[in-house]
Amino acid sequence: MRFVLLLLLLIVIAAFLPQFGFAQERQKASIAIVYNNNSNSAFNSAIDEHVMNFFHKKVDGIYNLVSGDNYKKNLFNNGTFPSPSVIVDAVQNDNIDYIIYLQLQPFQRKEKVAIFRYGKDMTVTAILNIYNGNTGKCLFSKTFSANAADDKSQVFLEDSITSWITIRSKNLGLESVDKVLYQAGEYISVNLPLDPLPHKAIKQAPVESNI
Repeated sequence: MRFVLLLLLLIVIAAFLPQFGFAQERQKASIAIVYNNNSNSAFNSAIDEHVMNFFHKKVDGIYNLVSGDNYKKNLFNNGTFPSPSVIVDAVQNDNIDYIIYLQLQPFQRKEKVAIFRYGKDMTVTAILNIYNGNTGKCLFSKTFSANAADDKSQVFLEDSITSWITIRSKNLGLESVDKVLYQAGEYISVNLPLDPLPHKAIKQAPVESNI
């Protein structure tokens, strides 16, 4: 009888442990973010900061974030897409579960100029690829586009037109980038797994014996 009561007590304690913070911490997938800016804009640094801040907020606390700088240099140089075997060789020592690759395409800008009035449309397109670190295969590939417009702007001082147009280009560009990042973020939330992959053991080179 005592044994049964003790067993029931252990079961009850085990059931309530998670509520008191004793639950085992979830293993997080490790991801690397690689970003290429091919927008050909005059405000690339502002765009780059905008994009990376978005990604850090998106994955912070959910995934283990690993720097993607080396992968950008070795895998995605000049915006090219590597083969699966090349990706596997590049990440096998780092235990990377997934690589998120985002590439901004050249911005498409349309302008409408009239007397004392200036209108502009800015369209941003981005390519998003998600790669499996074990196989190197591209799991998901999606292209997103977004547009921002300003058709009600007035300019009164001729010598201020050039600087004013530049400012508006940056604002519209970042607004379009925000819209693209929102779409990409929703896609990542739905498709990027939370759990790490079962990594294969790395084969070590045989050690020669001197005996």
